[in-house]
Amino acid sequence: MALLAAPATGLVGALRPGWAAPVAVTASTLSFAAMLWGWMSGGGSVYLSWVPTLDLHLAVVLDGLAALYGMLATGIGSLVAL
Repeated sequence: MALLAAPATGLVGALRPGWAAPVAVTASTLSFAAMLWGWMSGGGSVYLSWVPTLDLHLAVVLDGLAALYGMLATGIGSLVAL
């Protein structure tokens, strides 16, 4: 969700410049809420087989430290956009 906030804001800003700030605030606040919800629900992990022949896997884990940095980034982003 946070990765789509900047392109969405840029697209809306190009089409309707007056709506860019509300879209930025909404997207960053929703990203913060999603990160908080993910952390409060116990985190999680995603494991994907990337190159099976070389036994390489892609692992994405939401633990306490990742949630802290994610909420810090999206929270500051919300304040800056506001």
